[in-house]
Amino acid sequence: MAISVITCEDPGTVEHGLRSGASEAFTCGSQVSFSCEPQYELTGNAALVCTSGGQWSASLPVCNKSSTLTVCVLTLAAPIAPIGAQRHL
Repeated sequence: MAISVITCEDPGTVEHGLRSGASEAFTCGSQVSFSCEPQYELTGNAALVCTSGGQWSASLPVCNKSSTLTVCVLTLAAPIAPIGAQRHL
């Protein structure tokens, strides 16, 4: 009785994305996870699993430029003047 090891092809990489998980041997049950660089949003499945049919469980996800603008607001406080003193701005 021969034992065969089921493998999947390398799933590839995602532009503006990061890949973690299995890196060399993509055997049945191996999982590969994807995330995106800052300012990008993941569309699709974040994790793919190598199935018993030798195919990935889903298509490769995509990292799209985020439509949400992240802004850091810095508020400067006016200097505090002693009681009775006039403030000049």
